[in-house]
Amino acid sequence: MENSTSKKSVSVLGCGWLGLPLAGHLLQNGFQIKGSTTSPEKLTLLKKSGIEPFLIQLSDGGDHSKLPGFLTSDILIINYPPGVRKGGAEQFRSSFSILLDHIAASAVSKIIYVSSTSVYPNTNDAVSEKMRLQPDSEAGMVLLEAEDRLRELSGKEVIILRMAGLIGHDRQPARFFAGKKGLTNGEELVNLIHRDDCVSIIHKMIAEQATGDTFNCCSDTHPSKRGFYTKAAEVLGMVPPQFAASEVTSFKIVSNEKLKSHLKYDFIYGDLTKFDWP
Repeated sequence: MENSTSKKSVSVLGCGWLGLPLAGHLLQNGFQIKGSTTSPEKLTLLKKSGIEPFLIQLSDGGDHSKLPGFLTSDILIINYPPGVRKGGAEQFRSSFSILLDHIAASAVSKIIYVSSTSVYPNTNDAVSEKMRLQPDSEAGMVLLEAEDRLRELSGKEVIILRMAGLIGHDRQPARFFAGKKGLTNGEELVNLIHRDDCVSIIHKMIAEQATGDTFNCCSDTHPSKRGFYTKAAEVLGMVPPQFAASEVTSFKIVSNEKLKSHLKYDFIYGDLTKFDWP
Protein backbone atom coordinates (compact mmCIF):
# COMPACT_ATOMS: atom_id res chain seq x y z
CA MET A 1 0.00 0.00 0.00
CA GLU A 2 1.41 3.34 -1.07
CA ASN A 3 1.55 6.13 1.49
CA SER A 4 -0.09 9.27 0.13
CA THR A 5 -2.06 12.16 1.56
CA SER A 6 -1.74 14.80 -1.22
CA LYS A 7 -4.43 17.01 0.27
CA LYS A 8 -7.18 14.45 -0.14
CA SER A 9 -10.63 15.61 0.90
CA VAL A 10 -12.44 13.52 3.50
CA SER A 11 -16.05 13.79 4.65
CA VAL A 12 -16.78 12.43 8.13
CA LEU A 13 -20.45 11.60 8.60
CA GLY A 14 -21.09 11.76 12.34
CA CYS A 15 -18.71 14.01 14.30
CA GLY A 16 -19.46 12.60 17.72
CA TRP A 17 -17.37 10.79 20.31
CA LEU A 18 -15.23 9.06 17.67
CA GLY A 19 -15.88 11.16 14.57
CA LEU A 20 -14.84 14.53 15.98
CA PRO A 21 -11.35 13.52 17.22
CA LEU A 22 -10.92 11.51 14.01
CA ALA A 23 -11.74 14.58 11.90
CA GLY A 24 -9.38 16.70 13.98
CA HIS A 25 -6.58 14.16 13.64
CA LEU A 26 -6.95 13.94 9.87
CA LEU A 27 -7.06 17.74 9.63
CA GLN A 28 -3.79 17.98 11.54
CA ASN A 29 -2.25 15.48 9.12
CA GLY A 30 -2.96 17.50 5.99
CA PHE A 31 -6.41 16.34 4.89
CA GLN A 32 -9.23 18.67 3.91
CA ILE A 33 -12.14 17.78 6.19
CA LYS A 34 -15.89 18.13 6.00
CA GLY A 35 -17.83 17.07 9.05
CA SER A 36 -21.50 16.47 9.70
CA THR A 37 -23.60 16.84 12.81
CA THR A 38 -27.30 16.57 13.64
CA SER A 39 -27.04 19.40 16.19
CA PRO A 40 -27.22 23.02 14.94
CA GLU A 41 -25.35 24.19 18.04
CA LYS A 42 -22.36 22.01 17.10
CA LEU A 43 -21.79 23.71 13.74
CA THR A 44 -19.79 26.51 15.37
CA LEU A 45 -17.56 24.00 17.17
CA LEU A 46 -16.75 22.22 13.91
CA LYS A 47 -16.00 25.48 12.13
CA LYS A 48 -13.72 26.69 14.93
CA SER A 49 -11.88 23.38 14.70
CA GLY A 50 -11.12 24.01 11.02
CA ILE A 51 -13.70 21.49 9.81
CA GLU A 52 -16.17 22.54 7.13
CA PRO A 53 -19.49 21.99 8.94
CA PHE A 54 -22.66 20.43 7.55
CA LEU A 55 -25.98 19.99 9.32
CA ILE A 56 -27.29 16.64 8.12
CA GLN A 57 -30.31 14.89 9.60
CA LEU A 58 -31.11 11.70 7.74
CA SER A 59 -34.83 11.25 7.92
CA ASP A 60 -37.77 10.97 5.54
CA GLY A 61 -38.95 14.50 6.25
CA GLY A 62 -35.54 16.08 6.71
CA ASP A 63 -33.70 18.59 4.56
CA HIS A 64 -31.24 16.65 2.44
CA SER A 65 -30.10 19.61 0.34
CA LYS A 66 -26.69 19.70 2.06
CA LEU A 67 -25.84 16.08 1.27
CA PRO A 68 -24.53 16.61 -2.30
CA GLY A 69 -22.06 19.25 -1.10
CA PHE A 70 -21.02 17.13 1.85
CA LEU A 71 -20.41 14.13 -0.42
CA THR A 72 -18.16 16.11 -2.78
CA SER A 73 -15.00 14.50 -1.41
CA ASP A 74 -12.48 11.84 -2.30
CA ILE A 75 -13.28 9.70 0.74
CA LEU A 76 -16.38 9.28 2.87
CA ILE A 77 -16.17 7.96 6.43
CA ILE A 78 -19.53 6.77 7.75
CA ASN A 79 -19.65 6.82 11.53
CA TYR A 80 -23.38 6.43 11.88
CA PRO A 81 -24.48 3.86 14.49
CA PRO A 82 -27.90 2.28 14.11
CA GLY A 83 -29.27 3.56 17.42
CA VAL A 84 -31.72 0.67 17.57
CA ARG A 85 -32.71 1.54 21.13
CA LYS A 86 -33.40 5.16 20.20
CA GLY A 87 -35.48 4.83 17.05
CA GLY A 88 -35.67 1.23 15.99
CA ALA A 89 -34.14 -0.77 13.18
CA GLU A 90 -36.65 0.42 10.61
CA GLN A 91 -35.77 4.05 11.22
CA PHE A 92 -32.11 3.25 10.68
CA ARG A 93 -32.87 1.34 7.47
CA SER A 94 -34.90 4.26 6.16
CA SER A 95 -32.21 6.80 7.00
CA PHE A 96 -29.50 4.60 5.57
CA SER A 97 -31.45 4.23 2.31
CA ILE A 98 -31.52 8.02 1.94
CA LEU A 99 -27.76 8.10 2.50
CA LEU A 100 -27.13 5.30 -0.01
CA ASP A 101 -29.15 7.05 -2.72
CA HIS A 102 -27.08 10.20 -2.36
CA ILE A 103 -23.79 8.27 -2.22
CA ALA A 104 -24.70 6.45 -5.43
CA ALA A 105 -25.23 9.80 -7.18
CA SER A 106 -22.02 11.33 -5.77
CA ALA A 107 -18.43 11.32 -6.99
CA VAL A 108 -17.13 9.72 -3.79
CA SER A 109 -14.90 6.84 -4.82
CA LYS A 110 -13.89 5.35 -1.47
CA ILE A 111 -16.05 4.67 1.58
CA ILE A 112 -14.88 3.64 5.05
CA TYR A 113 -17.75 2.30 7.12
CA VAL A 114 -17.41 2.08 10.89
CA SER A 115 -19.35 -1.07 11.70
CA SER A 116 -19.24 -3.23 14.82
CA THR A 117 -18.20 -6.68 15.98
CA SER A 118 -21.82 -7.10 17.08
CA VAL A 119 -22.34 -8.58 13.60
CA TYR A 120 -20.83 -11.75 15.10
CA PRO A 121 -22.89 -13.92 17.43
CA ASN A 122 -21.35 -15.53 20.51
CA THR A 123 -19.70 -18.74 19.34
CA ASN A 124 -17.55 -19.62 22.39
CA ASP A 125 -14.63 -19.43 19.99
CA ALA A 126 -12.67 -17.03 17.82
CA VAL A 127 -14.51 -15.16 15.05
CA SER A 128 -12.90 -13.76 11.92
CA GLU A 129 -13.84 -11.79 8.82
CA LYS A 130 -14.14 -14.91 6.66
CA MET A 131 -17.11 -16.12 8.69
CA ARG A 132 -20.67 -15.37 7.62
CA LEU A 133 -22.70 -15.85 10.78
CA GLN A 134 -26.19 -14.79 11.82
CA PRO A 135 -25.99 -11.95 14.39
CA ASP A 136 -27.72 -12.57 17.71
CA SER A 137 -28.79 -8.95 18.25
CA GLU A 138 -30.99 -6.54 16.32
CA ALA A 139 -28.18 -3.99 16.12
CA GLY A 140 -25.89 -6.64 14.66
CA MET A 141 -28.47 -7.61 12.06
CA VAL A 142 -29.02 -4.07 10.78
CA LEU A 143 -25.28 -3.39 10.70
CA LEU A 144 -24.61 -6.52 8.66
CA GLU A 145 -27.39 -5.50 6.30
CA ALA A 146 -25.85 -2.02 5.99
CA GLU A 147 -22.46 -3.55 5.16
CA ASP A 148 -24.01 -5.64 2.39
CA ARG A 149 -25.88 -2.69 0.91
CA LEU A 150 -22.72 -0.60 0.81
CA ARG A 151 -20.81 -3.35 -0.99
CA GLU A 152 -23.55 -3.44 -3.63
CA LEU A 153 -22.94 0.19 -4.64
CA SER A 154 -21.59 0.41 -8.18
CA GLY A 155 -18.21 2.03 -8.72
CA LYS A 156 -17.45 2.53 -5.03
CA GLU A 157 -14.60 0.98 -3.10
CA VAL A 158 -15.78 0.03 0.39
CA ILE A 159 -13.72 -0.72 3.48
CA ILE A 160 -15.63 -2.16 6.44
CA LEU A 161 -14.10 -1.68 9.89
CA ARG A 162 -15.80 -3.81 12.52
CA MET A 163 -14.98 -2.05 15.76
CA ALA A 164 -15.05 -3.79 19.12
CA GLY A 165 -16.37 -1.98 22.20
CA LEU A 166 -15.02 1.58 22.20
CA ILE A 167 -13.27 2.86 25.31
CA GLY A 168 -10.79 5.54 26.35
CA HIS A 169 -10.60 9.16 27.45
CA ASP A 170 -13.96 10.12 28.99
CA ARG A 171 -15.36 6.66 28.30
CA GLN A 172 -13.68 4.82 31.16
CA PRO A 173 -14.92 1.22 31.54
CA ALA A 174 -14.77 1.31 35.33
CA ARG A 175 -17.78 3.61 35.38
CA PHE A 176 -19.94 1.05 33.57
CA PHE A 177 -20.10 -1.35 36.51
CA ALA A 178 -18.37 0.24 39.52
CA GLY A 179 -20.17 -0.49 42.80
CA LYS A 180 -22.84 -2.69 41.23
CA LYS A 181 -23.73 -6.02 42.82
CA GLY A 182 -25.03 -9.36 41.61
CA LEU A 183 -23.73 -8.89 38.06
CA THR A 184 -23.91 -11.93 35.79
CA ASN A 185 -21.74 -13.31 32.97
CA GLY A 186 -18.53 -12.57 34.85
CA GLU A 187 -16.60 -15.15 32.81
CA GLU A 188 -17.66 -13.65 29.48
CA LEU A 189 -14.60 -12.51 27.51
CA VAL A 190 -14.56 -8.86 26.49
CA ASN A 191 -13.59 -7.42 23.11
CA LEU A 192 -12.54 -3.78 23.30
CA ILE A 193 -10.51 -1.17 21.45
CA HIS A 194 -9.17 2.21 22.50
CA ARG A 195 -10.36 5.26 20.59
CA ASP A 196 -6.79 6.29 19.79
CA ASP A 197 -6.30 3.00 17.95
CA CYS A 198 -9.55 3.51 16.02
CA VAL A 199 -8.34 6.91 14.84
CA SER A 200 -4.88 5.57 14.01
CA ILE A 201 -6.25 2.62 12.03
CA ILE A 202 -8.53 4.80 9.91
CA HIS A 203 -5.71 7.28 9.24
CA LYS A 204 -3.39 4.46 8.18
CA MET A 205 -6.09 3.00 5.92
CA ILE A 206 -6.37 6.34 4.11
CA ALA A 207 -2.70 7.28 4.05
CA GLU A 208 -1.64 3.91 2.67
CA GLN A 209 -4.53 3.72 0.22
CA ALA A 210 -5.88 0.44 1.55
CA THR A 211 -8.22 -1.31 -0.86
CA GLY A 212 -11.78 -2.47 -0.25
CA ASP A 213 -12.01 -5.20 2.35
CA THR A 214 -13.39 -6.05 5.79
CA PHE A 215 -11.32 -5.84 8.97
CA ASN A 216 -11.93 -6.56 12.64
CA CYS A 217 -10.57 -3.82 14.90
CA CYS A 218 -10.01 -5.14 18.41
CA SER A 219 -7.18 -5.08 20.92
CA ASP A 220 -5.01 -8.15 21.45
CA THR A 221 -6.29 -9.01 24.91
CA HIS A 222 -9.61 -10.67 25.83
CA PRO A 223 -9.88 -10.72 29.62
CA SER A 224 -12.95 -11.88 31.48
CA LYS A 225 -15.57 -9.28 32.28
CA ARG A 226 -15.07 -10.04 35.99
CA GLY A 227 -11.31 -9.53 35.88
CA PHE A 228 -11.26 -6.51 33.58
CA TYR A 229 -13.98 -4.40 35.17
CA THR A 230 -12.85 -5.21 38.70
CA LYS A 231 -9.31 -4.09 37.89
CA ALA A 232 -10.60 -1.03 36.01
CA ALA A 233 -12.47 0.10 39.11
CA GLU A 234 -9.49 -0.48 41.35
CA VAL A 235 -7.19 1.54 39.08
CA LEU A 236 -9.51 4.54 39.25
CA GLY A 237 -10.11 4.16 42.97
CA MET A 238 -13.76 3.22 42.53
CA VAL A 239 -15.77 0.52 44.29
CA PRO A 240 -15.23 -2.73 42.36
CA PRO A 241 -18.31 -4.47 40.98
CA GLN A 242 -19.49 -7.74 42.48
CA PHE A 243 -20.26 -10.61 40.15
CA ALA A 244 -22.29 -13.69 40.90
CA ALA A 245 -20.55 -17.04 41.23
CA SER A 246 -18.95 -18.38 38.07
CA GLU A 247 -21.40 -19.84 35.62
CA VAL A 248 -21.38 -21.21 32.10
CA THR A 249 -21.53 -18.27 29.72
CA SER A 250 -21.35 -17.51 26.03
CA PHE A 251 -18.66 -15.39 24.45
CA LYS A 252 -16.66 -14.67 21.33
CA ILE A 253 -13.02 -13.79 20.73
CA VAL A 254 -12.68 -11.24 17.97
CA SER A 255 -9.55 -11.96 15.94
CA ASN A 256 -7.49 -8.97 14.78
CA GLU A 257 -4.93 -11.03 12.86
CA LYS A 258 -6.13 -9.92 9.42
CA LEU A 259 -5.82 -6.24 10.33
CA LYS A 260 -2.33 -6.65 11.77
CA SER A 261 -1.19 -8.73 8.82
CA HIS A 262 -2.65 -6.74 5.92
CA LEU A 263 -2.13 -3.26 7.36
CA LYS A 264 1.06 -4.09 9.26
CA TYR A 265 -0.61 -2.38 12.18
CA ASP A 266 0.86 -2.32 15.69
CA PHE A 267 -1.69 -1.38 18.31
CA ILE A 268 -0.99 1.66 20.45
CA TYR A 269 -2.84 -0.05 23.29
CA GLY A 270 -2.78 -3.71 22.38
CA ASP A 271 -2.91 -4.95 25.97
CA LEU A 272 -5.72 -3.08 27.66
CA THR A 273 -5.15 -5.04 30.88
CA LYS A 274 -2.09 -2.85 31.55
CA PHE A 275 -4.41 0.11 32.12
CA ASP A 276 -1.70 2.45 30.83
CA TRP A 277 -4.02 4.22 28.41
CA PRO A 278 -5.78 7.59 28.65
